[in-house]
Amino acid sequence: MSLLGVLAVNAMERAIVSAVYNAESAYGMQGAATLRAEGRTPAQPAGKSKPALVDVRNSPSLRFAEPVVVDVTPVAFVEKLSGNQNDLKLEVTELFSNGRSNVIATTYKIGSNSADTYKVGSYKVYVDIKGNDQVRACYLVD
Repeated sequence: MSLLGVLAVNAMERAIVSAVYNAESAYGMQGAATLRAEGRTPAQPAGKSKPALVDVRNSPSLRFAEPVVVDVTPVAFVEKLSGNQNDLKLEVTELFSNGRSNVIATTYKIGSNSADTYKVGSYKVYVDIKGNDQVRACYLVD
């Protein structure tokens, strides 16, 4: 390495040491940055507690986005009753972005061989029933 290179490296080292010293003096760090730079851990001052770690999952100062619905699944069940009526039990399961789910359920009285759209919560579900208890189709509609 040339003399000019050595002088430049030496000047950079002095500038870094000076910046660290100034920062330590200004903020009362008492040599902590220098000790860390040398690979030594500064001793904890007597009577001082160690810094607390913040559990970000429970921190009230952090704001997380509200969970959103990522999937909606309708399911239909038919229970045969006496006479020409049946119970149509509909369930819509909402899956949220935070992993939780919500089931919305309702029951309708229907006749045999019916096909119609039913309201379940804020959703509309199309169901096609064959005979007394066979579900041909069940899906969400707009």
